[in-house]
Amino acid sequence: MMEHLARAAMELHHQRTGRKIQSDHPSVAWTKQEKDVCVDLHKKGVSVDKICEKLENRTETQVKVFLRNVEERQRALAQQMEETTPRKHKGRGRKPPTQATNTVPHAKLNVKYLLSGKALT
Repeated sequence: MMEHLARAAMELHHQRTGRKIQSDHPSVAWTKQEKDVCVDLHKKGVSVDKICEKLENRTETQVKVFLRNVEERQRALAQQMEETTPRKHKGRGRKPPTQATNTVPHAKLNVKYLLSGKALT
């Protein structure tokens, strides 16, 4: 699987830079023209076998996988457009302020008075 992905990436790079691959293996990357022809024929209701005949260097499996990927992308975009409702935030939320500051308003700390011992009597 990784070899396939690496080969496809390499072929795309060579297509964009204008280089050719010296290999006897068929190309894995789809050209823009192949994509357009495949999608147009599929929208017209043409079977996968007929699409394979039109695209000479593509197998039936490659065409099926490509069409499934196109449908999945369209479904994902439609689902993303439907999700307009904001999501609720999950979690524990913000911590409340400490209770000590809420119990004694305008409290002043006089350390000299506390250390003298007069506050305890």
